[in-house]
Amino acid sequence: MDETQAKRIIEAVLLVYGEPIPLKRLAEVLQVVQPDEVRQMVEALNAEYRSSGRAFLIQEVAGGYHLVTDQQLSP
Repeated sequence: MDETQAKRIIEAVLLVYGEPIPLKRLAEVLQVVQPDEVRQMVEALNAEYRSSGRAFLIQEVAGGYHLVTDQQLSP
């Protein structure tokens, strides 16, 4: 699986999972990726979101990752 496909899967899982998902579980879903690689992909996704002005980002919360709204938009 290439990195683009892996990042798409990470996004899909985060969108449907109702609570923070642990890094290890994300790696298990991807089946061929080490947890450190998943962390790097999450960082890359966040960089893409910031550079394109997205209203959301992936944040580490309660021992897992969760898709959240950018705090700058909270008002």
